[in-house]
Amino acid sequence: MIKIQNKTKKYIFLIMISMGLSACSLAPKEEVLPDAPIITTGNVKPYRSVEVIQGDIIEKVKFDCVYEAFSTEQLGFAVNGKRIDHIYVSEGDYVAAGDILADLEMDDINNQIVTRRKNIEHLNLRLSNEKEKKELAMKNYLMLQNVDGYQDQLAKAYELEIVNYENSISKIMDDLHIEQMRYESLEKEVRDRQIIAGINGIVSYVASFNRYDRSNNDKNVISIYDPDTMVFVVSNQNPELFNTGDSMSVLVSGTEYQGTVIRPDESEDTDESSKKINEVYIKVEDENNSLQSGDRGEITFTLTQLYDVLYLPSVAVYEEEGKAFVYIEDEGGFKSIKEVEIGLKADGKVEIISGLQKADKVIIN
Repeated sequence: MIKIQNKTKKYIFLIMISMGLSACSLAPKEEVLPDAPIITTGNVKPYRSVEVIQGDIIEKVKFDCVYEAFSTEQLGFAVNGKRIDHIYVSEGDYVAAGDILADLEMDDINNQIVTRRKNIEHLNLRLSNEKEKKELAMKNYLMLQNVDGYQDQLAKAYELEIVNYENSISKIMDDLHIEQMRYESLEKEVRDRQIIAGINGIVSYVASFNRYDRSNNDKNVISIYDPDTMVFVVSNQNPELFNTGDSMSVLVSGTEYQGTVIRPDESEDTDESSKKINEVYIKVEDENNSLQSGDRGEITFTLTQLYDVLYLPSVAVYEEEGKAFVYIEDEGGFKSIKEVEIGLKADGKVEIISGLQKADKVIIN
């Protein structure tokens, strides 16, 4: 009996312990706060400041230019689909106006030209003969009129003969005109199958071809430039700065070349087709021939110069609604705004007319 009671007590004790443990799990856990972040001095971004400077402001404008020939030609064939026969020049060759630089196959057209020439020669010979016969008939007719025993029947025979010669001459001349037109058409086709230089100059480009290639009238085959017309070309310029006859210097790779404006927008010594809008041409002195086609230069104009004025870097001045202001640090160490009057803005500088004194410090972000 005593053993049974002891077992019962043990069971009750175990049940109480388990209930206690489950009750503990339902209780709210204590909140653990994270550690506060460590703020180092390096993470705080300090203000940067600049001083008002007394010095010079110079406003400049620069223009890029390229050294190239004013007189150039881009040449191609006028006929499509013909086999390219010969290219007679290479890059760097000097050519004269009228030189044949390249041609297409000519076999088919050459045969026609030979035939037309023979026809023209034959017609000219017939024409000459008919004219001689007509002149002889006219001579005999005139002699007959001065001879005693003039016979009307014989005279009419001569008159008919003369008329026949005139008709024959007229027919031959018509045939000759047609043959000459055909011949001229063939000559034009020959020219269309050739590339002929239109200017004296140097070959700057020759397209490459193989034996299977055929002509394309949209393709540039040969380019020529006249070295005597080499100039610096300025595009999209300010026309007020470039006037015919103005002297100026062009800086190329650290070397200055003295030049003269020879054609702003238009020139009387060039064809209308050669004029280019918004381009200026500067002829420079290059006695050593050191400049090469494609060299790039720079032209600088000084527009305004202010001496001994107050200024700040442009990054330190802000503008809004027509007003200018700067940031300053007041006596309490707080950042505040101060309005200023500004003037010229150039070369990364802003002129300070009023609102600040020399050596005053302003904040830049």
